[in-house]
Amino acid sequence: MYQPQPIKVMLVDDEDKMRGLLRICIPWEQLDYVITDDVSSANQALELIAERKPDVIITDIEMPFINGLDFAEMVLEEYPHIKIIILTAHDEFDYAKQGLEIGISSFLLKPIKREELIRTVTDIRSSIREEQKKLYQHELLQKKLNENRDYIIQNFFSNMMVSSLPSDYLWENLSYYQIPLHRDSGFYNILLLTLNVSQDIEASIMQQFQCREIIQTAAERLSGLLVFQDIHMNLVLLTENRKINLYNYGFHFSTLLKDKLGIKSYVGVGTPVERLEDIRSSYRQAYQNSQVAKYSHNKSFLANPPQEQNQQELQNLINTVTEELPLYMQLPQEDTALRRVDAAYDSLERIPSHVLSDVMVLSLSIVNIVLATLRDKGISYNEIYNTDHLPYTHILKLTDEKDIRQYVLQMVRFTLYQVNLYTDAKGNKLIHTILQYLNENLSMSTLTLKKIAEINYVNPSYLSRIFKEVTQMNFVDYLASLRIEKAKRLLQTGNLRIYEIAESVGISDPNYFSKLFKKYTNMTPAQYKEETHRQEDY
Repeated sequence: MYQPQPIKVMLVDDEDKMRGLLRICIPWEQLDYVITDDVSSANQALELIAERKPDVIITDIEMPFINGLDFAEMVLEEYPHIKIIILTAHDEFDYAKQGLEIGISSFLLKPIKREELIRTVTDIRSSIREEQKKLYQHELLQKKLNENRDYIIQNFFSNMMVSSLPSDYLWENLSYYQIPLHRDSGFYNILLLTLNVSQDIEASIMQQFQCREIIQTAAERLSGLLVFQDIHMNLVLLTENRKINLYNYGFHFSTLLKDKLGIKSYVGVGTPVERLEDIRSSYRQAYQNSQVAKYSHNKSFLANPPQEQNQQELQNLINTVTEELPLYMQLPQEDTALRRVDAAYDSLERIPSHVLSDVMVLSLSIVNIVLATLRDKGISYNEIYNTDHLPYTHILKLTDEKDIRQYVLQMVRFTLYQVNLYTDAKGNKLIHTILQYLNENLSMSTLTLKKIAEINYVNPSYLSRIFKEVTQMNFVDYLASLRIEKAKRLLQTGNLRIYEIAESVGISDPNYFSKLFKKYTNMTPAQYKEETHRQEDY
């Protein structure tokens, strides 16, 4: 809990009487201050600051050797948090004003007035307390981050596998948590182990922990191999080391878990990507491959790198679907999306010697896109499908290509229908919330589409589109009309000046306000006010 300590003050003045007067002229303790030192020169003060750590320094501007302004500049260069009050005689007033440019908190004219000194130190106390509170909260947060570092990193990696993270955000976090991945590596790949653990919750948690410990220990011998768990509690290994053969190590790790714990695991390896920002595609493929291994027992499909021509064609097909289908799902465009899915299965049928596992991999890729669409829209899969069971299991248990294709098409069609319903309902609710916020905060000059989108965690382009759909106006025009309507009411009922009304509706520039008002009313604010009062007289 934040418990503020008395604010420490250092007095610096070459006149003993002035320092004595400063000590007794106001009730320092009642104002939550304590005078820790008083010295007669800037040199003495500079020697003590590091040890005594004052929060506030009160110094005269005219002192021998080093004057107050030079002293303040030296202090603030090394200790920018210290608040400095300069004491100056009347004829040096203009000179003292220069001190504001170097960060001096305040200056007082001699002879010092008790009330003015009290007001100054009270204002500075508020500023210091606010800074101390923020520093305390930052340190508390830092402590919690350090205590939960492993969990946060685990969560970050898990999120990176399913969400597209902005490049700067991604690398800033990796740097902050000192995670040994390099931006110029040009090679990133995923190995995934699906664990066949107990159905008992407590037992499964213990087994997952034991598996991770074993793999973590084994992976420490390899440079550039990171171990974490995804949202399905699968073990995921991420590498940027081209020399590590993930296919061979996948078999090795799987055997290790079987020998040490008797736990069976299914291995999936992704295709390398050049940018870490694209690692999701490698993860998706690794996940799909591990699921195919689990349900089809097609170990040969996973044990060796895909070198045959049909595997390369399959990967190209999946890449195309992954690039195009999300757009049609997000808009959403049902007919186009369904045609794209149908075309993908048609293309797969034309690949020579394609097998059932290839159909499963393509289907799982499409399912991943469907689930990502729901997640991005904030729609619960459990709610619209009324089940906790994800579709992977059902697909991988089907043995007929036509049945798999039909199931996936039905899933895409039903999901898009639900997305349409949800988008309409959510859009109206969201816009209603935003309109209420705009009315309640109209005096804020920072009301922009981008800011409102950030507050509501939506994409600005998406917000712009649904805002116009619901209100039949674009955001800028709607906000302007709100401001003008409020301004009209203020002009009709109050005695505020034009610039005061402009500020009340969030426009800081009175000239711009007048131009905007005239654009919407064909009158200046003054003309409108005069016309309104004339009508009232009649």
